[in-house]
Amino acid sequence: MPTSSPNFGILLVTFLIAPASWLAIGSSLVVHAQVESAADQKAEADRLFQQADQAYKADDYPLTLQFAQAALILYQDTSIREAWPDASRQGEAETLNLIGRAKLSLGQYTAAIADFEKALSIHRELANPIGEARVLGNLAVTDFYLSQFDQALSHLEQAQSIVQSTDVQATFPQESQKITFTVLGVYANIYYSLEDV
Repeated sequence: MPTSSPNFGILLVTFLIAPASWLAIGSSLVVHAQVESAADQKAEADRLFQQADQAYKADDYPLTLQFAQAALILYQDTSIREAWPDASRQGEAETLNLIGRAKLSLGQYTAAIADFEKALSIHRELANPIGEARVLGNLAVTDFYLSQFDQALSHLEQAQSIVQSTDVQATFPQESQKITFTVLGVYANIYYSLEDV
């Protein structure tokens, strides 16, 4: 005659009585694992962006693009976007701006403009005036290289208007000053180029 184990009976009764609580615990663990995964992905995106920025500063534009494009994929990932909506969009905008700068340095002007315009749209969506002014400055530089001086002047005027705002100067004094110097430098180059025409 087979004997039944009393522990098996307790286990079976426990399972029949408490499956909902186990499911709740299980789903909590899954959510926790997803948050850790998103946090790891965000950290990896930030690390890749920093590597791209360092490569850009070292004038290694192909490596800049490699790291930045990998970071961009992560910033656009749904799990990061859901966990950190503003931070992921900010990272996306900054990465697109960096990709545009690398393409500008490689002479890929049309591709650079497309990346700058995407970055500009995101900065405007996030109401980030410094990011917006920085991208407008980069668009002006690109326009200058394409000899589109009227468009460059328009972008410079927009950037200058942003950084001259009292609120922006008070909140971002160093960034405002850097952008102002960049704007003035591009203005000078445009007017110097127009004298030669």
